[in-house]
Amino acid sequence: MSEMPAAHAAARELPPLVELTQLQQRGVDCVFCGITLVPGDVTDLGDQLADVFGTAVTWFPRAHPRCLGGVS
Repeated sequence: MSEMPAAHAAARELPPLVELTQLQQRGVDCVFCGITLVPGDVTDLGDQLADVFGTAVTWFPRAHPRCLGGVS
């Protein structure tokens, strides 16, 4: 799994949590394209905080490097 530099993390805004499937929220599917991720073709976007009905929750989005403008 590749690590994304903090400067690159701000390059693309994450979709709203409520618009994502459970698998995208859990980091199983790409947060941008929705396709299932495979080992070696993943960028961890870091822990994210979201307000869900007044409660702060942590979620763990991941993406394909190509969805972030990288090469995969």
